[in-house]
Amino acid sequence: MGLAMLAPSSAFVVPRQSRAATTQLFADKALTKKQLAAYGEPAVRSLTESGPAAVVAEVAKPLLKKAKSLSMPFLPKPEGLEGYPGNVEFDPMGISSWGIPVDYLREAELKHGRVCMLAITGFIATDIGFRLPGEQYDVPSYLAHDVAVKSGAMTFMFIAISLIETVSFLAIQEMLAGSGRTPGDFNLDPLQLASSPEKLETMLLKEITHARLAMLAFGGLVTQAVLTEKGFPYM
Repeated sequence: MGLAMLAPSSAFVVPRQSRAATTQLFADKALTKKQLAAYGEPAVRSLTESGPAAVVAEVAKPLLKKAKSLSMPFLPKPEGLEGYPGNVEFDPMGISSWGIPVDYLREAELKHGRVCMLAITGFIATDIGFRLPGEQYDVPSYLAHDVAVKSGAMTFMFIAISLIETVSFLAIQEMLAGSGRTPGDFNLDPLQLASSPEKLETMLLKEITHARLAMLAFGGLVTQAVLTEKGFPYM
């Protein structure tokens, strides 16, 4: 009677292996990591108890180790970035885990990247001699900010940027409320560059790639212009 009651429980016990059998088991890869993971952590430990320490280090520990970032393999994989164009799992400061919606972070990244792409174009165009009709000042780009403040032109720019930010703020609020809007989408595509889902995916990847490059490039561009006090190519 007692033996009959104990018999079914044996189905839930992972059989122990001898040292030689366990070593051979892992050496021949008879059990894959996926199969081992199905046993669960206690069972993996039970399987490797009779094996050498190297077996535990090489097989059991990787199963329990957290996934690593693709772009920075020495850091854990950041959570919540899946599905965003250009995701290379780069978040060394862990900003995506601070409780800020990732949609908001992507919106900010796109906005700053777009501004920098425009800024690089305007910065270089000014330094190679391009001027708007009726422009009164002939100064290099790195001095334009101070001149605009003194002339009062910065007030107009502040008003214009405030209006743009208001529209942007409303769009972001709707997005965070669950409207289905994707970050950075203002339905602006006059040239129909994203006329199909395939083209849209390609253009989104190109945009975020160029946006990131522009943010880095603009910082270097301004720094070099100030240090050399010369126009393009700032050498």
